[in-house]
Amino acid sequence: MVGYFRETDNATFVIGNIFNALGRAGTPMFMMLTCALLLDEKREKPTRVFYRKNLLSICLLLLFWLFFYAAWRAVLMPLIQGKSIDMQLFLDYLLKLKGRWPHLWYLFMLVGAYIVLPVLRLFVRKENKD
Repeated sequence: MVGYFRETDNATFVIGNIFNALGRAGTPMFMMLTCALLLDEKREKPTRVFYRKNLLSICLLLLFWLFFYAAWRAVLMPLIQGKSIDMQLFLDYLLKLKGRWPHLWYLFMLVGAYIVLPVLRLFVRKENKD
């Protein structure tokens, strides 16, 4: 909303900036809360179980959305527009990540965080012993 205003001295622009700032704080807070809960020592979970249950589900979710958006852009949109299906575009979107995925950055980041979390648990356990 804020990016569309040419004049920055009106109330709508200021209110839009306030809501924009409030909305941007949610993702880092959600990530901190997620990591805090997953690093809790009272919730002991073996690494193999953690990777199989949590990491696998996040990776499957990411693959589902990548496939969905690749199919949408390369298959469904051309069919709706009366054009032919572009399988090369589908493969580029799916395998080379050539599409625009600004809304999926969180899932990519979450996969990375879940890969690192068992290592971080070792640091937390060591620091809490001292």
